[in-house]
This record gives sequence, C-alpha cells and structure tokens, in this order.
Amino acid sequence: MRSLSSMNHRGFGEVFDFDFEMNVRSHKLLRTPFRFGGIEIPFRGMQVTKDCIGCGECLEKCT
Repeated sequence: MRSLSSMNHRGFGEVFDFDFEMNVRSHKLLRTPFRFGGIEIPFRGMQVTKDCIGCGECLEKCT
C-alpha cells in the first residue's frame, strides 16, 4: 500500500464558528482569519474608492 502526504509551507484560511441559536453572541457566524508562512491575507469585502459618487447603491448590498 502506497501512502501520499503533502506539506503546506505557506497559506491562509478562515475558521468559521457557528452559533445558530445565538447563545454565545448576538450574531450566528464568527469568521476568524489565519495565516502561516509569512503570506499576507488578501483583502475581503468592498472598498470605497475615490471614484465613489455617493449614490448609495452599495449600501443595499452591504446591509
């Protein structure tokens, strides 16, 4: 029988902590990012740039 193994030297990810009944906190999901090997975590989410015209369209998607 042949076994395969691998090793990651650099990476990132997220730990998801679910609390569906909201016994511990006021929201159901807690996302905690982690990284190892000196790698940077890429930006998540939306950014407001200098091109924003203040139309408010993004507020509907964000909330």
